[in-house]
Amino acid sequence: MIATRIILVQIFGYSISKKFRKTFSMAIRVALHHTTTYRYSRPVELSPHQVRLRPAAHSRTPILSYSLTVEPAKHFINWQQDPYGNYIGRFVFPELTQLLSFTVDLVADL
Repeated sequence: MIATRIILVQIFGYSISKKFRKTFSMAIRVALHHTTTYRYSRPVELSPHQVRLRPAAHSRTPILSYSLTVEPAKHFINWQQDPYGNYIGRFVFPELTQLLSFTVDLVADL
């Protein structure tokens, strides 16, 4: 129950007091899985998409693993950074498709 509480506190962006961290020194790893999927009834031409689903390099939370899977598999990607250091993926899809899907898996050490 304590581990669940800590995970929820971290996900919603609140910090944990130093006193509590000293009494509870067990490392907590969180695995996150996120999927956004669009299905179309007929083949469509997709406009370029900007996606912000990559952890920032300046994040205080160590990211142990990160994976981004995009469908359709045939696409071009250009990674850019905004003025605040956040990553933006610009995806271009050259062919017609009936499915657009972005899946992110990551493991974070809290």
